[in-house]
Amino acid sequence: MLCLSINTVHASYFADVLNESVTDTLDIYHKVDRQSEFRISFFRTIVDDGSTDVASFRVINNTVDGYQVLFKSQNGGTFSPASTLDGETDIPYSISITFSGELGTNTTSYNSLSNTTLSSSTDTPILSVSNQTSPTDVEATVTVEVNDTNNQFMMAGDYSDTVTITYVDN
Repeated sequence: MLCLSINTVHASYFADVLNESVTDTLDIYHKVDRQSEFRISFFRTIVDDGSTDVASFRVINNTVDGYQVLFKSQNGGTFSPASTLDGETDIPYSISITFSGELGTNTTSYNSLSNTTLSSSTDTPILSVSNQTSPTDVEATVTVEVNDTNNQFMMAGDYSDTVTITYVDN
């Protein structure tokens, strides 16, 4: 048994062509749908001494002009006390990011941000690409790292910071 399948989009028929030329055109194309997605989940707001996973995010992007993921700390990478009535002082912390999946070609990534890197006045890039030549599909876990050598986390006080995570499609 012979099966034949023909998909005809456009056909031309030229008969009795004599001492002349005939022309037809074929328009061809390629299309990939644009993807630019950012999903974030926050799953813990109370931080302990040591390492605490606080969030995860996923970036899917297949645009040549790329994207950015930016972090900003309201208190410049420190847990600031609500009061200093009992001698409370700032507690510095850092953020580590663990990536899994595929980062697009030419993507710059940062796996850690120290408290001196986290700024209250500017956004700090953790993922950045402006000439992406392969798609990104990456998940990341955000971990707050506190090295409490002075045992401040054991002492009375109410400490906080606000971290802003921003996705920018270039």
